[in-house]
Amino acid sequence: MTAIYYVSSPFQLMSALGIAKSRNATEDNIFVVLQGSKKREKNNKHFEVLIEESSLYASLHVISFNNIIELEFKLIFMFFKIKFSFSEVNEILVGDFRDLYSQLLLRRIKSKKRVIMDDGAATINILSNYISKGITYPQVKGVYNGLRFGVYRLLGMRFDNDIELVTESIFNGEKIRKSNLESKIEDFYFIGSKYSEAGIIPLALEVSLITHISTLYEVDMKYIPHRDDNEVKLSMLKNAGINVYHLSTPVEHFMETVSNKQSIALGGFWTTALYSLGREFCFAKVTSYDICDFLKSESRRQDAGNVYSYFKDAGIFVVDLKAEI
Repeated sequence: MTAIYYVSSPFQLMSALGIAKSRNATEDNIFVVLQGSKKREKNNKHFEVLIEESSLYASLHVISFNNIIELEFKLIFMFFKIKFSFSEVNEILVGDFRDLYSQLLLRRIKSKKRVIMDDGAATINILSNYISKGITYPQVKGVYNGLRFGVYRLLGMRFDNDIELVTESIFNGEKIRKSNLESKIEDFYFIGSKYSEAGIIPLALEVSLITHISTLYEVDMKYIPHRDDNEVKLSMLKNAGINVYHLSTPVEHFMETVSNKQSIALGGFWTTALYSLGREFCFAKVTSYDICDFLKSESRRQDAGNVYSYFKDAGIFVVDLKAEI
């Protein structure tokens, strides 16, 4: 039976691949991959590595774009192509529950089953703030999403709670793996994310916090950039004496190739990779640095706090960074 997978980030695609593999998927399945703007070269490079693997499990449709008009045209064209090709599909699986196009597919393509896949740490808050409360649609915020919502309503989309959603997520309460050996830490990898780029904290503060963390171990930090980290931040980190360790593949794939993981310390703020890697491999230590006290937005503090609480329950060391400084 046909299944439709819609993803818009490398992490979502990895989640989709895991599900497809577990289902022994065939080319009857369709992967719609929103690769993103052609300007996001690092992001698209990570996609390319995964897309080669995704072709094993499904018919593949990659959407890239130069502007939002081209994007919406391609997305709506794909919607009609799916809708008129299938009277019913077995499953619709989406990565970003809050994305309006995901909602369009969930609500306007007839399907026996509707699944929310992993979308990184955001999944924790989606489960807490929406799904656990029986809410199956997001708030529409911003002018662009308001316009999209108006267009999608013309295509028949309505928001109500009459659809049943199933979640397939790594965030199921499982704890991270821990080594029984006392290993000397030989490498310290800090997994970055686009906190200042997304306006979560100021750039100078983000660099200052990472620089302070780099002094907490006797070994040099290797900072693994997020695919959307900007060059200004990376230059500032280099000037602070931090080794910026560029990867051409998602960090989960990179760690599969690293030997002697029990001598590695992992660190980050609230990046999903701390949990996904900690479940998969035994490291010397996995630490999440709590920066809630540095966040100005109350809603952002609440969302970050949910993630830190989950991490702590899962066995990740959570360190209050403000108390450390």
